Amino acid sequence: MAFLKNLFGGRSISDAEQARRQGTRYISAKSVAEMSEEEKREYWRHSRELPDMEERMRRMTELADAGFISAYTTIFDTLFARAETANSKVPLEQLEYWAGRAAKAGHINGHFYLGLVYETPEYLQRDYETYMAKSLQEYLLAMEMENENAPQRLERLWNHEFTSSQYSAEESRQAQAFFANR
Repeated sequence: MAFLKNLFGGRSISDAEQARRQGTRYISAKSVAEMSEEEKREYWRHSRELPDMEERMRRMTELADAGFISAYTTIFDTLFARAETANSKVPLEQLEYWAGRAAKAGHINGHFYLGLVYETPEYLQRDYETYMAKSLQEYLLAMEMENENAPQRLERLWNHEFTSSQYSAEESRQAQAFFANR
């Protein structure tokens, strides 16, 4: 051991050099909360493609808890990938939880995913009026944040509303003409 200390002059390898040498296998000795924004970005970059989805989700949760907003994108992707792998539906309660956190953190897709959750049959069957209103509200908030998908979802819901069987053809025409002139 003394030989190695003398050889390297007592110097240790920096975290950045360790990361460079070990690539994706590198896990920082620091907790995520102690990392700089650049270190979080690097940790996220290496962790977002992990094949073990549970480990990926654990790391993204740490990053989200530490205020790294980009982690939410990977969390959403992982929730959908896990459901696809298991040939099941996305767990809506988890998606609602993460979308709510993302929206509060200012992530561009947080409100959009909340809108998607609230317009699912599972939620609309609970209380159609409440959850449809929540869905529309979330899409409007997503549009304010310049989410590109929100206008299409709003248009789809709008068109569905005025072509649903609860209105006669004449009532649909009148409503559409009224709102088109506004």
